Amino acid sequence: MQIFMKRGFIMKILPYSVEKQLSTAEKIQYYNKLSQYCKELSLSIPSNISLGQQAISKIYMKDFYNSLLEIEGIENLPKNTPAIILCNHSTAHDIFSMYIAMAKLGLPTSVMVATDCLSPFSKAVFASAKSVFLNRNDKISSSNSILQASATLLAGKYLVVFGESTWNLHPTKAMQDIKKGSSMISAITELPVIPAILEYIENPSVVENEKEIYKKIILRFGKKYETMPTDDISLKTLEIQNQMEEMRKSIWIENNINRTDISFVNPMIYLNHTYFKKYGVFGFTYHSEYESQFLRSNTGDAIENEYCINANNEFVPGITYKKRK
Repeated sequence: MQIFMKRGFIMKILPYSVEKQLSTAEKIQYYNKLSQYCKELSLSIPSNISLGQQAISKIYMKDFYNSLLEIEGIENLPKNTPAIILCNHSTAHDIFSMYIAMAKLGLPTSVMVATDCLSPFSKAVFASAKSVFLNRNDKISSSNSILQASATLLAGKYLVVFGESTWNLHPTKAMQDIKKGSSMISAITELPVIPAILEYIENPSVVENEKEIYKKIILRFGKKYETMPTDDISLKTLEIQNQMEEMRKSIWIENNINRTDISFVNPMIYLNHTYFKKYGVFGFTYHSEYESQFLRSNTGDAIENEYCINANNEFVPGITYKKRK
């Protein structure tokens, strides 16, 4: 079977359906070739903390994070090598949060960032922080981003990946299904995946602006996972996701947050907070209908991501749209 092609970044990431058909020897050869290419690519990537990461930390720490951010599970980070930080995704602050947290720990970091939803200003900011860019609408871009991300790791930087692909705004669901990219990057680089939960503990009241929503931000690192070229990427990803769901639920319990059932969710507080998350952040607007195409279900079932109030005044799955001025 011919498993290597010239396209984009010379190497092509095979679809999972094709990878599953490879023999053990072919899989080992495939990942060795990917690793060799990424090692060559890494030679041109600086390993220091970028000026953009430093700038983001200095600007945003003063305004939002200095007293709110708590980092837990630092002992789970490897001491002598970088790692893939696989994080949940729920707000416009997540990329900034991770750049800032990793800078506080003194760890040079790149974040995988989707460009198809960014304003020119936001893209320029993340470019200065040496983010790994991808266009979610372009399979070649997605493939290239996996190789670029692997090269960044091999150059000595940590890599943050938001595996859910879009924000999880569901009132009770701990995680939306995550993509396989992180496990594949781990297999290419032979570096571990560290699951991480970024939890914004919310004030239990209606607010008048987005900043009033949050009373504490917790970043918790979990125990590492390693992926071998011979592993089933899909099963490994599901295993990591299960741990992330348990990690997030534990944080909810510890902070007296009850999301075990929709009946425990206050509709007015949820709608108020979700509205400001989507439409109340400078430089960002969350377009629910556009973003829904990037939600991934491992079972093929319909995916809920938001709730709204319908015409019968019922709290049901659906989108709350921006109010006209």
